Amino acid sequence: MTVPLRENGRAILPGSSVKGAVRARVTAIAELLGMEKAVTEELFGRMNRRGENPDNGLPGKVRFEDAVLSGKSQEISRIRINRFTGGVIRQGLFVEEPIRSEITLRITLPEGEARGCGLLLYALRDLGLGLYNLGSGGAVGRGYLAVDTIRAQAPDGAEACLRFDQDRRCTMEDPSGLFARWLDAVRRDEA
Repeated sequence: MTVPLRENGRAILPGSSVKGAVRARVTAIAELLGMEKAVTEELFGRMNRRGENPDNGLPGKVRFEDAVLSGKSQEISRIRINRFTGGVIRQGLFVEEPIRSEITLRITLPEGEARGCGLLLYALRDLGLGLYNLGSGGAVGRGYLAVDTIRAQAPDGAEACLRFDQDRRCTMEDPSGLFARWLDAVRRDEA
């Protein structure tokens, strides 16, 4: 991905960027399951309302931490394309410096948010399967993650994980039934 931010000389992937992409996927999943828009708003928050029922908005419950990128960048020259004709724009050569790095994303939700955790699980699984990307540049292969493992831990100590192989096949390890509880909460809401 192309690095938008640097902090103390280190490249940063803002948690808000990840949150936006995951929110869009959770919204699509909730709509597919026939859930109300309020489900996504409760989880990710919303701006203030105007009109008949004005309010000050709603803060989100889910938190995405910024991730530090430690990989190496490489300069790549590309050409600009005219979006109307599909042809090359004269003197449209530009240079990008994308970075490839291992990252750990940390996402937290308050205790008791089983339905929200279930929706996040679906969205993160889709990210691991390569069904959507983070940020712009998806058309040239940017922002797609090669996910190895998604680990979850509940306050009561229950743990579970999703593992992805090189062919993006997903297997679930859920000895404590944590994922099963979350997915049951989503199914109950959809019924």
